[in-house]
Amino acid sequence: MTTVIVICAGEATRWQDYTGQPKHLIAPEGERLIDRTVRLFREAGAGRVLVVSKPGDTRYDVEDAERVDARLEPSNGDADKFLSSRHLWSETGRTVVAYGDVWFEPDAVATILRDRDDWTLYCRPGPSPITGATSGECFAVGFHPQHHVEYETALHRVAALWRAKALKRCGGWESYRAMAGGPDVNLRRHRMYGRHVEIGGWVEDFDKPADLDKWLERRNRKVSVLVPYRGDGGSRDAAWAWVRDRWQAVYPTWELVVGECPNGPWRKGVAIRDAANKASGDVLVVADADVWTDGTAEAVQAVYDGAGWAIPHHNVHRLTETATARVLAGGELHGETVRNPYRGFAGGGMFTLQRKTLAKIPVDPRFAAWGQEDEAVALALECLAGRPYRGVAPLWHLWHEPAPRLTSRVGSHESLALLKRYQRAARSPHAMRALLAEAAAI
Repeated sequence: MTTVIVICAGEATRWQDYTGQPKHLIAPEGERLIDRTVRLFREAGAGRVLVVSKPGDTRYDVEDAERVDARLEPSNGDADKFLSSRHLWSETGRTVVAYGDVWFEPDAVATILRDRDDWTLYCRPGPSPITGATSGECFAVGFHPQHHVEYETALHRVAALWRAKALKRCGGWESYRAMAGGPDVNLRRHRMYGRHVEIGGWVEDFDKPADLDKWLERRNRKVSVLVPYRGDGGSRDAAWAWVRDRWQAVYPTWELVVGECPNGPWRKGVAIRDAANKASGDVLVVADADVWTDGTAEAVQAVYDGAGWAIPHHNVHRLTETATARVLAGGELHGETVRNPYRGFAGGGMFTLQRKTLAKIPVDPRFAAWGQEDEAVALALECLAGRPYRGVAPLWHLWHEPAPRLTSRVGSHESLALLKRYQRAARSPHAMRALLAEAAAI
């Protein structure tokens, strides 16, 4: 079992006692950070969970965890937040040292607890798409007993360089680069050497008051996820159950709305209109019920920043039935695909836009069966709202029994004919608006 050490004994000079309490004890959504971190690691199957605080600080007493006094040595600088827990590193199994001022998500915690043979840093290497922070952030470190001497040596090395004024700081990034074998001259330069796993989503380290304020401002925005859906009593329902739980876990403050289509031929535009009518968000994510991407937050931010619309993903990975079964059973989101990953076409799978944009440029409800409506709305949006922001995250498509259609690409003869009308109107805003006016009358 993995021993998890949550470190909370740093000086936090950049926090400046904001909100009148240490940053580990703030409660962005009603639960203190330290309580949330312990709970998530416990729920994910951690063994012993320890909270390391300054000696005698009982504010860090947390249910289901042991509070332990840090063995502080200020002359070690920022490296001391790791070295002060050295006596707690497991001698028999894996140890994870997690930062106590981080908002973790369930998926991130599961990734961190997933055993890896090597010493591993869990981090965001670059700027934050949520807070706008320009620097990367470290969130946790995982290692085994065979790494203890190497890690301790690296920490003492950066602390010594800091004392000698060869480094301005000696924290997580410097110790990472030292562990990766970087020479002294490179320890102060931000560079990734491998031995790391990137963590995204809403995971954030609150170093400064501005980090919390910006995170809260974006977290509290009213976003609605519109899912056009008709179940099949089988594999499609299983895929949607997994996707639904993922939305609720990763974006708990976003409104998740299912759009329905009355009995008869499936009309995605009707279902999206139904969902939009029930939703309350100003920014809408239109998402199929069988897909997931980690790029949604960035796409939403792009729309807030002024993009006419946004596509959160780049390549589409269509998982096989076997790979999907593993994911649905709790496995990691990856695996064999039914074809090589390919660039997803605009409008397919997922896209994001303002409510007022969807009102002017709706998904045409005249498309029947499965196919062509995604291509049509992309043509309309590019014509009237401009080229989209496009993210780089993969879009994972879960396998399910295919819906009846003429071919894998064509839903019906009528839909194909309607798509051709959109293609002819693609370079004429006047013609496109006339075509959409027909759709609005349905």
